[in-house]
Formats: sequence, C-alpha cells, structure tokens
Amino acid sequence: MISLDEKLCGKCGKEKSLSELHRQGNRYQYMCKNCMKLYCLANKNQRRARSIVWNKNNKERRKAAKKKWQEENREEILAYSRQYYLDHKELHNSKGKAWAKNNPEKRKAAKHRRRALENNANAERFLDVEIFERDGWACGICGDLVDKELKYPHPMSKSLDHIVPISKGGSHTRNNTQCSHIRCNKRKYNSTELNVAI
Repeated sequence: MISLDEKLCGKCGKEKSLSELHRQGNRYQYMCKNCMKLYCLANKNQRRARSIVWNKNNKERRKAAKKKWQEENREEILAYSRQYYLDHKELHNSKGKAWAKNNPEKRKAAKHRRRALENNANAERFLDVEIFERDGWACGICGDLVDKELKYPHPMSKSLDHIVPISKGGSHTRNNTQCSHIRCNKRKYNSTELNVAI
C-alpha cells in the first residue's frame, strides 16, 4: 500500500516519494523526476520542434507571460544580474572593450544618444555615417566637402554637429544633426549660429 507521502510513477511503476516528483499547480506529475529526465533526453528534438511551433503560434501569450513573470520577480532578476556581473566582471569588460574596438561608429552613436538622454532630450538610433551620406559629405557649417579618409584628430576630419546643441535643449535626431569638419564643429561649440566657423 502506498503512503500519503508516496505516489506511483506512471512510467516506471515504482513507488516514489513526493520529493521525487515535479509539482504542477496543486498536483504532482504522473512521472517521477528521473523518468521525466530520461523522456526529455530521448525526445529532445521532438520537444524542441514542438516548442518552436508553440512559441510561433503564441507570441503574444508568451510575451505577456514573460512580462508578468519579470514584474513579479524584478528584485530577484536584479540581484541575479548584479551577482552575475560581479562574478564575470573581467569577461564582461573584455567583451565590452572588444565590441567598442570593432564597432567605433556604433559606440560613438551610443555616446551621442546617452548624452541627449541625460539632458532629457529626444534621441533617435542612427549612425553618424548615415547623416554624412545624406548631406553628401558637405560641411553644414562652412559648406566645404569633408574628406572621408581623414581620421581624428585631423582638423578637417568628419564630425557630427548638432544644429541646436544638446546643451541648449537640442535633440539627437536626424533633423537636428549635420555633417561637419571637427574644426568647424569645435569653433561653433554650443552656438546656434550656423556660419560661425566661416
């Protein structure tokens, strides 16, 4: 006879203690943990395919469930993230440095966005080169062409200018940015006058 602390596994037919069974709400699954593990390993590809189909057909439901879980477990998630960062700080920093080295344009764009957000300004996601191409590599301050090949710190190298400076309430948006020379941009500084560099 099976006691109240035991249940018969529907797969192997052996008596198992309740600690050897997975809970599903206020009931226990019919398979013990060991049988479930073996079943999952034996049907790995089948379960993965079924999971992909279910996720594809239930995107909104999955998204809502994930959001609800994140809201309910916010403190635990933050604590885990902090601890993970502390445990893997060197790896995190080396990956960040490698990414920044391999993606200088994206890094520069992120710095512009962050500076705008710190000043409570609107910020769009775009790369500097998108604005340079749009403006035909012509300096919006002095009107001369900007040489694509020149690199910083050459005074005639490319620079992204905010027409209304972020420090004066301007936004980091496509409409408020233009191509310029570094020299012209530095001379303009935080002025709203367009032709100060001439």
